[in-house]
Amino acid sequence: MRVRSVGDSLRASLITGPTHNLLGLEIRDNYGYGHAVEVIDLCRAEGAPTTVSAEDVKLWVLKAFDELDIPPQHKPVVTRIEYCRDDSRYPSAYERLVAIIVNHYISTK
Repeated sequence: MRVRSVGDSLRASLITGPTHNLLGLEIRDNYGYGHAVEVIDLCRAEGAPTTVSAEDVKLWVLKAFDELDIPPQHKPVVTRIEYCRDDSRYPSAYERLVAIIVNHYISTK
């Protein structure tokens, strides 16, 4: 799976047959950084159905992020989540994407 940088975000996607999920994360080193997490819908298709909500994606992503076994010296924070409202409704897909993106982030530090 490929992770690519788009601006300050790291993005990855899963496309498995008829299902698809895109996730972008802006991750920062945690040096006492207080923050709110911004959630952005990247879907530009006019009239695209809403199969996942921003609130659900935020919940799934932050839960997956908190459950990762990240060494304390590398413990980053998520400041922005990017998704598409017409993605497949599978929390496990977001868990997998979070792990892939965070591992990429840590390995490139």
